[in-house]
Amino acid sequence: MGTRVVKVIAHHALTPLADGSHANYLLVKEGHSAVHCHSGKEWNLAEDFMAGLIATPIASPRATNMALHSIRCAMAQLAQPLPSDDTLLIISTTKGNVDLINGDDEAAVRLGAMADDIARQLGLTKRPLVVSNACTSGVCAQVVAQRALAAGLCRYAIVCGVEAQSRFIVSGFQSFHALSPERCRPFSKNREGLNVGEAAASIIFMLTDEVASDDWTLQAGAIRNDANHISGPSRTGEGSYRALRAVMSEAKADDLAFVSVHGTATPYNDEMESIAVERAGLIDVPINSLKGYYGHTMGAAGLLETIMAMEATADHTVLATLGYDDELGVSRPVLVASTDRTTDKQSFVKLISGFGGCNAAIRMKQGGASSTTEVTSTTGAIETIASITVTPTSVTLNGQVLPTTKTGDALLTECYRNSHADYPKYFKMDSLCRLGFVASELLLQSLVEERFEVREDRAIVLASSRGCLSTDRHYESTIMPGDNFFPSPAVFVYTLPNIVTGEIAIRNQYVGETSMYLFEEDVDERERLHLLEHLTFQDPQTTSALIGWIDYQDGDHFLAQLYVMRQSLR
Repeated sequence: MGTRVVKVIAHHALTPLADGSHANYLLVKEGHSAVHCHSGKEWNLAEDFMAGLIATPIASPRATNMALHSIRCAMAQLAQPLPSDDTLLIISTTKGNVDLINGDDEAAVRLGAMADDIARQLGLTKRPLVVSNACTSGVCAQVVAQRALAAGLCRYAIVCGVEAQSRFIVSGFQSFHALSPERCRPFSKNREGLNVGEAAASIIFMLTDEVASDDWTLQAGAIRNDANHISGPSRTGEGSYRALRAVMSEAKADDLAFVSVHGTATPYNDEMESIAVERAGLIDVPINSLKGYYGHTMGAAGLLETIMAMEATADHTVLATLGYDDELGVSRPVLVASTDRTTDKQSFVKLISGFGGCNAAIRMKQGGASSTTEVTSTTGAIETIASITVTPTSVTLNGQVLPTTKTGDALLTECYRNSHADYPKYFKMDSLCRLGFVASELLLQSLVEERFEVREDRAIVLASSRGCLSTDRHYESTIMPGDNFFPSPAVFVYTLPNIVTGEIAIRNQYVGETSMYLFEEDVDERERLHLLEHLTFQDPQTTSALIGWIDYQDGDHFLAQLYVMRQSLR
């Protein structure tokens, strides 16, 4: 067998501009934008907003049907059907079908249930999973696909990023005053914020030793936290820099046609990325942002922008950053592509960042196997060195039941006080984050090791069924039409499942990987851990991990089963 690589065998993009990857690329190259002004009254919002929304009617649930359409279009490009029992479906989304949150059917908005439904309709029998790492999800999901293939968990991986915009999401960004009143202007001096957008984009990967000169291969991927703030990027670009450093460890800046950056046109994101690019030694590489064409498509962004980058590189083109006005608005002299330019390079990096302190990057290359990076499973023997189980009535730490007098939410606060953590931010957290904080704090306190030192070697990887649904309902109740419209930004920031991993990272100064997976709770504990272990320890930087299950329904129904695991020397 020759060098094994992860190869792209099909892809598709559904956006407001077009249905199909190449059709989208041609319109973007011509300078078309899907971003237009939409009336707030249509969604019972107090203000109009700029967004890229799909005009063609899509049956409810919209996110599910958008994803199904894109995946089916990608699968139709294949000469043979994919094996149903050896194809892993990975869904990337932040809010899925959240527009159905006011309904009586909880399963309609559980992300794991959404993925199960999509897999069932596609005839896939392997249990799917959802990557929900805020706006980094689409890039993270591609990293997960690479790891799953390398670990032998599947022969093929379908990765679909999907986001259907809704009143829930737009009102949240309005509450943050983060939306631009005009089409966004990434990296420009007078940029005023972001636009939102919706899309579904799919890539099908396989592990192979057969690569043609025009095939795309996923060379490297990394996920890193900046341990700075749950809704604000590091001022030193810490997470993005570390992700870039990891994916460029076996490549040179001169290999790259461009870096496709996140480029949301918010003041802090663009500044952070410029710093990260400079720190990573890529200051002379062109960068571009596609947010002016589509808006910020959130969970779909990483997939959509990767597909457009493949199309552009294959066409020897660096796409222009639509909206950039040639007056640089960041402190580092990054080379923002203001017009289309030609390139003879065959490789690019996709960089992205999001709430919860998460950052991710991948490096893609078009070309033969001789110049690709071999993919191998890198996991060694893994041992559990500490464990904790927290329920509404008890706490069991390393096999010992801790003395408690309270139950439910009161038990969590009792445990927080007994831990002597002295972390007042605990009382600002939502219930899922309080559960995660208490469980991780007690668990880490039980270890004989230094605390609160910057560590890149320890990951935080959690899985859940309901994620932050209880907080979603709380946030939805704060959206009040009329003069008191603007809902609570302090609640909105917690309507992302991965925020709990960000809170733990910030508390402990962990700047390694943080990931949140969603799947249904009928998977038994051993199977959960087996999956999480294989997906976590593929990262060569990770030698230990805070890993496990965390689920919160209400004060009488929650569960945390967390472990600190360590990998032996490879």
